[in-house]
Amino acid sequence: MIRETITMRKTLWLALKKFLIGDYGNLDVNCEIILLKEPSIHIVACSDGDYVNVTITYNPLDIVTDIRRSRIIKARNRHVLNVPLA
Repeated sequence: MIRETITMRKTLWLALKKFLIGDYGNLDVNCEIILLKEPSIHIVACSDGDYVNVTITYNPLDIVTDIRRSRIIKARNRHVLNVPLA
């Protein structure tokens, strides 16, 4: 597992959180955790005034596997879509 920490403005974090989970969530908390299932990514965000420290933990192998899986699915769908209907 690899852990990376990023510091960003709170407004950018809220926009990213809205994109990831579809909601801004509870704005009163100082720290929050988001667990994404596929690929497995853990995000911990703790606010410090106008800035948020975001720590992302992930396994690169899970991400590579997910990329390969999605490419295979796209290739299958592309093949099916190119079949003439007549």
